[in-house]
Amino acid sequence: MNWTKGLFRLWIAASLLWMISFLIDRFSDNMPSIVELQQHSQSTTQLVALVVGPPIALLVLGFVIWWIIAGFRAPRRKREGKGDRPYY
Repeated sequence: MNWTKGLFRLWIAASLLWMISFLIDRFSDNMPSIVELQQHSQSTTQLVALVVGPPIALLVLGFVIWWIIAGFRAPRRKREGKGDRPYY
């Protein structure tokens, strides 16, 4: 089982669901026109931060947890092949 691939795909799916549901909830009441969005660039920046921020924060949190867990694992040793044997 490949945990890295599976968790990354789960993150992608959850991020897309978050973005879609947030945007639907935000714009379902009143759909602003492009001119209104351009006039309110600060609110647009805040909107982008609210849509993209949580998925990125979740990704960073996942990397930090992976990094912490990897610190507890024993280091992998090189396999000694025929050419890697020490001479006695």
